[in-house]
Amino acid sequence: MWNEISQMFLIGSLSGIAVLGDVTRKYLPVNLILIFILINMSIILLRIYLRKKFDYM
Repeated sequence: MWNEISQMFLIGSLSGIAVLGDVTRKYLPVNLILIFILINMSIILLRIYLRKKFDYM
């Protein structure tokens, strides 16, 4: 499941958390690693759902 789109989301979410981590922690008192895992798991689950819905993916 690791194609170019998944890798781009992985790097993008990691860099977004690195840049906006302090602002995020000010409004959401959640561990940044948890946010990183939730973002990437939601992308993987969305891809699985779309693969089942549209057989051509």
